[in-house]
Amino acid sequence: MPSTGPLFQVQGIAVDAGMDEVMATVGEIAAGMGARIYGPAEVDGGRLLSVWPVVGEATFASVTARPMREHGASVSVSVQSLRIEALDMVNDLAEALKSRLGALGPEASPRERMTDYDRNATKRLESEIQDLLEAMAADPSAWEQLSRTVFEREILFQYLTEFRA
Repeated sequence: MPSTGPLFQVQGIAVDAGMDEVMATVGEIAAGMGARIYGPAEVDGGRLLSVWPVVGEATFASVTARPMREHGASVSVSVQSLRIEALDMVNDLAEALKSRLGALGPEASPRERMTDYDRNATKRLESEIQDLLEAMAADPSAWEQLSRTVFEREILFQYLTEFRA
């Protein structure tokens, strides 16, 4: 399958819950979808969980939660896939989280993202993840191993682009 480039969609939200509650809620939502999850993994003050809605398909969501300055959590939901129609999952996950945990208004202030991270390293990781998704589509029998490898790459990606206090 020729590379079409990465297909991804990202949505950021602020919720009225702590990181543990966000991760538990994502786990409940994933269970309702019949999805496989990896994580949560600690990433320098935040938590990362990946959700694979259909075992065997090359589509996953990453959900990252980080504490806010005052209260609540800043949550990033991103979906990566080889199929454009699968990207709608970002909205489904974000809406489910907001409805279950309560969304904070625009006055909520997330921690600032580090601005001087290694963009070449993140591009390499994005390319590796794309290659892994394409390998999954070409060889579904390797899904288990490749999905774990994608999660490991996502941990590295999140660490490189981490928020700093």
